[in-house]
Amino acid sequence: MNVKFIKFCAVYVIYISISRYYEPSVLSDLDEFQTKRLVPLRANRSESVPAMDIWITYTSRKKGNENMKVKQNDEEYNKYVEAVTPKHNTFINCLNAFWVGGLICIIGQGIMDLFMNYWGYSKDDAASWTSIILVLISVILTSFNLYKKIAKFAGAGALVPITGFANSVASPTIEYQKEGEVFGKGVKIFTIAGPVILFGIFTSWVAGLIYYFLRLAEFI
Repeated sequence: MNVKFIKFCAVYVIYISISRYYEPSVLSDLDEFQTKRLVPLRANRSESVPAMDIWITYTSRKKGNENMKVKQNDEEYNKYVEAVTPKHNTFINCLNAFWVGGLICIIGQGIMDLFMNYWGYSKDDAASWTSIILVLISVILTSFNLYKKIAKFAGAGALVPITGFANSVASPTIEYQKEGEVFGKGVKIFTIAGPVILFGIFTSWVAGLIYYFLRLAEFI
């Protein structure tokens, strides 16, 4: 069979298939030039249709359908997010952060007074032991997945004290321990606490420079 005849039949079948999608509503999104050329062709199928016009019309309709699906999916997703997102009360959150953070400070002060009054430690030594014990308590609670619940309830009240810093170091270490000592614990241990350490040291360095130059200028 002649190859040219086979090609002609294939092109004709494709043309018939695509031409079924021609509708004035679809062409409304095309510019005026394309609309004037394509709409009359619907009434008279005997006229030849340029291949480029067929492709433009088909792809325009396909793109329009895809945009409608994406828009519909976005709207459904936004509704779902709005439905499952918990509603927060700012006043209650601040109140919980206040009393939980205050409770942690009271516990720390109690430990410090215990070391100073009953065991005769100096203020600096008692403060050091207090920090160590609070960090230990936070790590133990983190290992049992309890500090996460406290932080979720109290927010900044549980994250700002030294117990929150200990949690930020211990949590990645426990989570990534299966990946090994180096690429697990070693790499991930400061994932959360790293920025705190970095910007804390940098801020203290800047404050030290300011204090130094103020002392040189005899402002202090």
